[in-house]
Amino acid sequence: MGTEAQQNTTPGKISAKPKTPQKVRELLPEDDYLFAVKWVEKGVSQNGKARLSFKFEVAAGPKQGKKAFEDCYLTDDAIWKVQNLAALCGIPEDQEIDPNDPKDLISKFQGKTFHGSIKHEEYTNKDGAIVKAQRVLWFVPQNSKRDPATADAGTEEDKKGEVPF
Repeated sequence: MGTEAQQNTTPGKISAKPKTPQKVRELLPEDDYLFAVKWVEKGVSQNGKARLSFKFEVAAGPKQGKKAFEDCYLTDDAIWKVQNLAALCGIPEDQEIDPNDPKDLISKFQGKTFHGSIKHEEYTNKDGAIVKAQRVLWFVPQNSKRDPATADAGTEEDKKGEVPF
């Protein structure tokens, strides 16, 4: 008793070995932060969609050094997210980004900083458990004349044009 049965790969048999609890990441409080891009790589989601996976680190303030992660899908209807992050990181619009070239990704994004926000959301995982997660949000304010590399997270007026993702 006290252990959860875990289905074995052999049909008809069940292992009594308890499940190893998943490591729970500490969520950053919902707030605006200065982030630095620490790592980026191309990958594929469980459903086969190409994506860029980013690891960010809070670059200043009391939460400095804390990590956050975000995936950007490389589909026609979601590529804007990568383009907006590139603009906020100061990558010129005329520079192309090759998602298939790890060296290109690292050279263009790693170490770059941007202002973004942490928002929390809940979802039901594949095991039926409710999970609380954090999202890193960023956007380029509409009609902004500010330099995207130094733009802050925006005023409430700017946020009215934000597209949720």
